[in-house]
Amino acid sequence: DLSYYTGVTNNIVRRLWESSNATGPKSYTASRLPKLLNTWLFNDPTNAIAFEKQIKAGKEKKEALFGSEENWELIQKLSKKDFGK
Repeated sequence: DLSYYTGVTNNIVRRLWESSNATGPKSYTASRLPKLLNTWLFNDPTNAIAFEKQIKAGKEKKEALFGSEENWELIQKLSKKDFGK
């Protein structure tokens, strides 16, 4: 459906299996099943959650990150707009 799912996990193998096998029938990915996986690795869960919140805010950011080429210029512009800078 051309939507994007954003999430944080401490076990990427388990999370991907759960999403691919629709283990939670009411979960976002149950009826959509992911087609592409992009990952960013963080040593600190707090930083991972902060990053997730930043890109979860809008489809435009996700498209900049997940498009055929990451568009960091657009991501920075959108992030500044979110924080009123």
